[in-house]
Amino acid sequence: RRVHGDSRQLMWLVVLSCVVASSDPITIVMSTGNGLWNTGVWSGYGEFPVAHLRWAAEGISVDKSSCRTLRPCHVTQDQSKIPIADAVVMETVNHPKFLANRAKSIPFPFPPKVSPKKPLFGMFYFEPSAWYPEYTNQMVSKFDFTVTPQSQSDIPITMTCPWGRDTSDFLLDQSASKDPSHLIAYFNGGGLDPYYDAWIQWFIRELGSDIHSFNQFANMQLPQNQNTANDRIELMKTYKYVLVTENVVLDDWVCAEFSQALIAGSVPVYIGAQNIQDYAPGNNSFIHIRDWITKSPLELISYLKQTASNPDLYAQFSFWKKRGISTSFQNKLNQCVYYAECRMCQHVQQILDGV
Repeated sequence: RRVHGDSRQLMWLVVLSCVVASSDPITIVMSTGNGLWNTGVWSGYGEFPVAHLRWAAEGISVDKSSCRTLRPCHVTQDQSKIPIADAVVMETVNHPKFLANRAKSIPFPFPPKVSPKKPLFGMFYFEPSAWYPEYTNQMVSKFDFTVTPQSQSDIPITMTCPWGRDTSDFLLDQSASKDPSHLIAYFNGGGLDPYYDAWIQWFIRELGSDIHSFNQFANMQLPQNQNTANDRIELMKTYKYVLVTENVVLDDWVCAEFSQALIAGSVPVYIGAQNIQDYAPGNNSFIHIRDWITKSPLELISYLKQTASNPDLYAQFSFWKKRGISTSFQNKLNQCVYYAECRMCQHVQQILDGV
């Protein structure tokens, strides 16, 4: 009986020790690579509880205090925390090895591992993978987890975001905001994929003054001092359509302008990722240029003008709102890059706890 009692006491000690271990706080450091680069600055990683975003979300602030994890988790830009970090995340595309000069001789500054699981190494980037042929399996294998746009990433990230608004804003009727003289706008920059470069340029030429282009092929300028994401979305609201093009044809490479047009209540006229339907909130929520690319751009222009001038025809692009956003679109919203720290914390915890 004494042995039985001792074994029960030992069992409780084991259980309690596991509870204590699993409640230890997690520290994740966004590496600067000894000053060579920065990691997650544009996405606001390490700013808590409120992050002030940059790049495509310029001017937007997000509250990240709602993240819930079993263990307390601290994501930081403080490089002095690397010796005690549970994970070190590197924005690999910012390393000189992958910039224009391709400084191959500069190695990745992997911190020493104090144990097989500490620190874990995370690869983070939001760029088309096709641009980086150096990202071989051998290189990726040096990392314990990935935070990238590919859907097969350990922590997939997207530019499908609510842009400082409520998710329900995707379902709002924005028809009253439309300017009858505003047919279609274009905000993308960064070039066009060779697959459709010539066709898109032909399309833009034929549209003439009916397209308002604010970046590449510009014939308009953004209003002065109105360069934030919110300014862009408010301007999009005044257009029936927004042309959205990608600079590379790649699955899961979907730019911010696609979901920004949708939340503005405009219809994206899109070409790029072949799996774009996964990023759509519902059926017939956008016009796929792939359906028109074997025809003359004049046919698509005629269709845009016909539907824009006929309220009943234009309304067909909003029928999906009555059913609510699709499950796949909600999944992409949940993967918005600006909120990925919470999922990083959860993933790191699962690895450390062997889940």
